[in-house]
Amino acid sequence: MLNAGSVVATSFTSAIFPYMSRLFEESKVTFQKINLQIMKYILVIILPGIISISYLADWLIVLLYSDLYIDSIPVLKVLIWVVVPIFLNPYLSHILFARGEQRKALLVAALTLVFYIPITFWFISQWAAIGAAWAFLTALSVAFGLYFVLVLGMKGAVQTLLNFGRIAFAAACSALLITALKDTHPVPLLGSALVLYTLLLLLFRVPSPRDIGFIREMAGRGIHQVGKIMGRVCF
Repeated sequence: MLNAGSVVATSFTSAIFPYMSRLFEESKVTFQKINLQIMKYILVIILPGIISISYLADWLIVLLYSDLYIDSIPVLKVLIWVVVPIFLNPYLSHILFARGEQRKALLVAALTLVFYIPITFWFISQWAAIGAAWAFLTALSVAFGLYFVLVLGMKGAVQTLLNFGRIAFAAACSALLITALKDTHPVPLLGSALVLYTLLLLLFRVPSPRDIGFIREMAGRGIHQVGKIMGRVCF
């Protein structure tokens, strides 16, 4: 599941990178606005999936690997949150590439590796498999924080996180609904949670008509690029 998310994230970023590079040369203000919009809607799209998989972790593990692997259920519940930096980190690094700041991206990779190796040994020695999952999530989160500050600056990063808080709040309310009604059948429960999530996003004015048009354009670019990649792989 994580590998699938990585493929989609990489394909999407590769698809729009030429557009990002041209836009940076044409208008740095528009370049910044569009990047914020893309990151916002990446969160809007992936958070419901993450919450749903976390809720269905018990069922998914048994379905895919049988009940012999039930000890990996808590590992999946941690690792599924890696999807957030898996999607955002490549995009943030390509923003630096488009700005001609490749050295900063290399610096983030080096610092993350230096951080990841010791905490992996420590976390695994303390908490075994669940420790390995937390170490991976922590390292990618650190990388995300470094990318975020390098791309937006400290003040811009704080302001953007506050703006993204509306999305996080909507997702948290959906998660609380699922937790409160966890004994309900999954289909109506997840459907109700998605409806609540959507209504809260609309209430907080996260999407706008202009945003929706932009999403369609970016999704079209991403789907086209994924189709080209799959065509090359298959044929």
